[in-house]
Amino acid sequence: MSCPANKIDISHEALRVLVLHEFRLGSSLREAAAHINQTMGEDTISPSTVDRWFHRFRDDDTTFEDAPYAARRASIVIDALKALVEKDSRLSSRCLVERL
Repeated sequence: MSCPANKIDISHEALRVLVLHEFRLGSSLREAAAHINQTMGEDTISPSTVDRWFHRFRDDDTTFEDAPYAARRASIVIDALKALVEKDSRLSSRCLVERL
């Protein structure tokens, strides 16, 4: 099978369906990444990403959406950091970490 000339634009959810397919075929994580990259374009997915999804599938988690809390948690920390710096710009990084 030849490699596509260009990387195919694919949603995260669709990519995860391909990972589930490879999981159910019994592919190793490296084989799964290689198969997906061969058909969808080089560097579409890394073995470490496949590994993360294989773990979820082993736990019978076949939801394909991103965890909703991840982005929200990061924005809360950034907002808190901005507030601390605006309140006192002389705080050391160690002090900021302690307060966060």
